[in-house]
Amino acid sequence: MTMYYRNYKEESPMSEWGHAMFVDHEDSWVGTIGDGVNYVYDGTGAVDISDLEDVIKDAWSESLKNGDFDDTFMADITAEDAFKSFAPEDIVMSAEAWDDGDMVQWIWNKVLEPKDIYAVITPDGAIVFDESLIKHV
Repeated sequence: MTMYYRNYKEESPMSEWGHAMFVDHEDSWVGTIGDGVNYVYDGTGAVDISDLEDVIKDAWSESLKNGDFDDTFMADITAEDAFKSFAPEDIVMSAEAWDDGDMVQWIWNKVLEPKDIYAVITPDGAIVFDESLIKHV
């Protein structure tokens, strides 16, 4: 079982957008935010982001077609690039879409919540939307 780690400056592990980002290697976790609080997630209930590739691309294409992104930077992103931004190779150096509130809300509303998905595994981390899955250590 892979463990995922988060060091965060707040008493709650959740961001203002309702998610928490974790990394799968402890060395980039320890002391990254000074006196932050340490959290772990054990992968329970998560879906690998690669298993959602077609769903994300289809939903993104539908949002483009419907004009959901008009007047935003998101209107210029292809479905392929949108998917890639939800699967960053190095979540510590750049979480890509997970660092943008509009993108996080889009994937939650259009993909994750409708499918009752509360956590996803990225190439080197995890994104969790259910605080009850997270443990304080």
